[in-house]
Amino acid sequence: FGFATAAFKAVQKRTGKGCGDDAESWGVDGQRKKRFHNAKTRPYPVVWTAGDVVGLACDLRANLILVSVNGDFAEPNGVAYDLKAAEGGEAKGPPEKLFAAFSCSAGRVRFNFGEDPAVAFKFQPPSPDFLPMAHALPVSAGAGAS
Repeated sequence: FGFATAAFKAVQKRTGKGCGDDAESWGVDGQRKKRFHNAKTRPYPVVWTAGDVVGLACDLRANLILVSVNGDFAEPNGVAYDLKAAEGGEAKGPPEKLFAAFSCSAGRVRFNFGEDPAVAFKFQPPSPDFLPMAHALPVSAGAGAS
């Protein structure tokens, strides 16, 4: 699970590459306990099990990617990436827009981007300032964090 910029190159076939394997995406994996960005793997000390609800949030004002497990944004969850910090030597600066991204080799997932008001989020975002992805506007347009 993770986020990608508009420059991310989607792969439609099985290649072993996915979210976090390039400079344009950031991914987390609670099964393998790793996070991925720019083809670099780093430890990610969380454990996801079948039935867990994994929440993703991005704050484009603070340039953070946050992750929750079953609604808990506290450590070891919480900030998975500080987009202002150069990881792996990149010097591009934080992105203006991010899109939800997902890659996997097995399993079942269900996504809720907030597009259907009749289907509420099971858990709340880190603060009321966060908007569902389906309702988020670019920060430059005056919207809250997405």
